[in-house]
Amino acid sequence: MWQLFLQAQGYYDGSIDCDFGPQTTAATAAFQRDFHLEDDGSAGPATLSVADDFLGDEGNNRDIGVYGQVAWIEIFRRVNGVYYGWINGAWRSASYTSSAGCA
Repeated sequence: MWQLFLQAQGYYDGSIDCDFGPQTTAATAAFQRDFHLEDDGSAGPATLSVADDFLGDEGNNRDIGVYGQVAWIEIFRRVNGVYYGWINGAWRSASYTSSAGCA
């Protein structure tokens, strides 16, 4: 979901692969620089706090979108306590520990 957020802001143009690799790290650092944060490339609490300002509830108590600099995207939804991200054309379950939802 972080890659989707960075993409909506115009910082990330790679594939959504659920890998916090070098391209995601560089995009995160660029976002941090633009918002006067420590540009360590990590999506820690300070970075996520700024990112939170770009999130908007779509009014149905389920879907959350991102007001991006280049696009409005519906980034995730919560159904029965499970989070899903709109990844590669489908709603896929989100996880901190597995990239299985990206396939």
